[in-house]
Amino acid sequence: MKHRHELRVPKALVSILIAGLCAVPGLAAAGSTPTYTINKVLVAEDQWQGEDGVVDPKPIYKPHESDASYFPDYWISSNERGDEEVAGSGKGGITILKNGSNAVLSQVSIESACIPVVQLNGSLGACAPAGAEGHPRHPHGIDIDTSRRLAYQVAEHSGLKWNAGRTGFEPAATTDEESGLLVVYDVRDPRNPRVLKGYVLGHAAEESAVNEVNGKVYVGNHEPSPTTVPCFVSVINPSSSHPYRFIDLPNDQSCVQGLEVDEGLNTVNGTTHIGQKMYTFNSSNDTIAYSVDIRGPFNAFVAGLPASQRFTIPDGWVLHMHDLTADKSNHRAYQTIHTIGDAATVEEEEGTVVVEEADEITGRWVAEVNTNPRSRDFKRVRIIDLSNGQSVPAVRTHGDAVDTGLPYNRLFVHAHFLAVDPSNDALLVSGEHTGNLGVVDTDTRRLKQVVAISRPIPNCVRTPEIDETTGLPLPLEAPEPHVHGVNIQALAGTAYVSDEGEDCFYESVTVLRPSN
Repeated sequence: MKHRHELRVPKALVSILIAGLCAVPGLAAAGSTPTYTINKVLVAEDQWQGEDGVVDPKPIYKPHESDASYFPDYWISSNERGDEEVAGSGKGGITILKNGSNAVLSQVSIESACIPVVQLNGSLGACAPAGAEGHPRHPHGIDIDTSRRLAYQVAEHSGLKWNAGRTGFEPAATTDEESGLLVVYDVRDPRNPRVLKGYVLGHAAEESAVNEVNGKVYVGNHEPSPTTVPCFVSVINPSSSHPYRFIDLPNDQSCVQGLEVDEGLNTVNGTTHIGQKMYTFNSSNDTIAYSVDIRGPFNAFVAGLPASQRFTIPDGWVLHMHDLTADKSNHRAYQTIHTIGDAATVEEEEGTVVVEEADEITGRWVAEVNTNPRSRDFKRVRIIDLSNGQSVPAVRTHGDAVDTGLPYNRLFVHAHFLAVDPSNDALLVSGEHTGNLGVVDTDTRRLKQVVAISRPIPNCVRTPEIDETTGLPLPLEAPEPHVHGVNIQALAGTAYVSDEGEDCFYESVTVLRPSN
């Protein structure tokens, strides 16, 4: 019989270690940004076509993003795949794998699991009902609280909604009013994780951020909730007898999507979906500390481009921002500018209305904000360009980029998710519909490398859509990649890039390793 030896570290000490890793400037020693090389491409095992080499089949299904731990040593894939027609079906949940070997340690589906809902007084209520309108759970963001050995996963469909005053929740009849659900896993034993409970969130919740020191979890709702206050950040404090708090935001244009905690400053940074600004929240009292305008500096950036690269943003169009990450050593926040388009259209593009590519400019930029209050450049915004030789006048949309027929590593990076590694001076940005990953040198703020991520499934045949008028098949357009989350394992620097597949691309996690 083999004996498994675990590193036992007191919870308080782990919190101190984590805060130290995040905040000690000496750990961000200057060095050249590494080159990233693909080590493995872990593909959904039911899609695998028998290739060898770097391709390896695993129980990873439409991965949205991942998170990695180092006490003990494992990483988690957040699996989104579900059957839209049958609630409780599908493979939504988590897969836990060993860092390095990528050996599968466990897999959990939450589609049919009982997820006890935490009530306003902290007690456990009944299991969450099925998703509204027959939807599966649709898991999105995943975060590991290393010191408390918990994992938090944001599921889009709770089957519940907050009442107007957020004094209670009730069954949701439609997905337009439905709240998200923060699912809590006990991961003390990565080989045998357990679903513990779920907290009700705002509407259209997707990403979370855990304060590893005080244990609070922050989740925005990137679309307005059908509540008196439409935009707010849910603050979940599992150690409190009243675990639900809210940071209310000014209006329905200020909903927050991507967030990240900077434990060294005890702050939380959040980027607005269409509000064109970043908020910073005080994690000690859960209030707004300040906000930073992104649109003004972006306009100045565009005005400063060479004449051949300059472009005009039509009146009424806004910056659609998506994910945010934080450099906890140097106190910088990075957020992706995902799309530029009409405000109403941008809100609808993730719902039922399909936006024509001519109605938008595909984003290829990251906004960096200095969040260090002791710096002379405090709140300064810098724009990082991921055009990779494809300016807006030349290649306006991601569809135009893919239509060039160039390899994905020669396209611009359609800024989506991102992660920063201060020890390697590296910022990694996923290109959603350009099928790639950009590597930025955080010292020079220049794009150093672009890596092709999306991988076609051999012998896969795409089914054309049918013209409703003629009944004939429509011509197939170029396949559209769907690259999502980026995560970096802090000690080894290993990067994990999630690809949701579709259009005959593998559902996969690409594992990359840095080298100088």
